[in-house]
Amino acid sequence: LFRSVLNRLDYGEKKVVLVTCHRRENYGQPMEDIMAALANIARTHPEAELVYPVHLSPVVQECAHRHLDGMENVHLIAPLDVEEMHNLMARSYMVLTDSGGLQEEAPALGKPVLVLRKETERPEAVEAGTVKLAGVEYGEIVRLADELLDDPAAYQGMAHAVNPYGDGRPAAGSPTAFCTIPGGGTRRRSHLKAGKGDSGGGEGGGVPWRIESARRWRR
Repeated sequence: LFRSVLNRLDYGEKKVVLVTCHRRENYGQPMEDIMAALANIARTHPEAELVYPVHLSPVVQECAHRHLDGMENVHLIAPLDVEEMHNLMARSYMVLTDSGGLQEEAPALGKPVLVLRKETERPEAVEAGTVKLAGVEYGEIVRLADELLDDPAAYQGMAHAVNPYGDGRPAAGSPTAFCTIPGGGTRRRSHLKAGKGDSGGGEGGGVPWRIESARRWRR
């Protein structure tokens, strides 16, 4: 079913926003505020499509469906595996998440990240400008999401910031040398360099779609 939903999305014309929210520290009022903020973002930005693979936790399921069910541009889908998540992230406009890993992965694809937590273990990403700490309060989440959806300069500033974790393609820019191994033979020696990502932001810019075609989801 989720592939049917993802196949229907217009990644070229719509701003697809990938959402994840599941951490126990956000249970209760923080999650209520996060979900209410997502509903506001969807209502005030018809050009956006929010895609939220909802964690199987009953707490998360109940809160997400209560706030977001029935909204035409919000898609609550089953959890994705790693490959499917990366495919979706590559096609997304930006990411709203409380996940630690996505704070490293999304910037490598040129996708701005708003962190739905009070703190992050990745302060270097905040300092670099690839990530902003939105917190768990309704007003701040809405304000920062509005800024990225409405202000091209703000969006490009984050999308093209230098990712402190590299661009995900170190081998592509690595000079390779071969040296002689005592006793015969050769050994390849690489010097890895992480630089500024050039995948671009928005509408999946610059990131090749690896599965079948740019218009179809993986079957």
